[in-house]
Amino acid sequence: MWYYMCSKCPKMVYPKNNHFVCADHDIIPYPKYMYCVNATINDHTSDD
Repeated sequence: MWYYMCSKCPKMVYPKNNHFVCADHDIIPYPKYMYCVNATINDHTSDD
């Protein structure tokens, strides 16, 4: 999954009136693309 991120901080931006808006920096003309990867890692070396 990917989403748009603010180019000035690590927060997600949202579309609003043909612009992308950051909660802290208002309108962001060129947001960055960020990927979100969910992973589960198991280590069975110590089975309790």
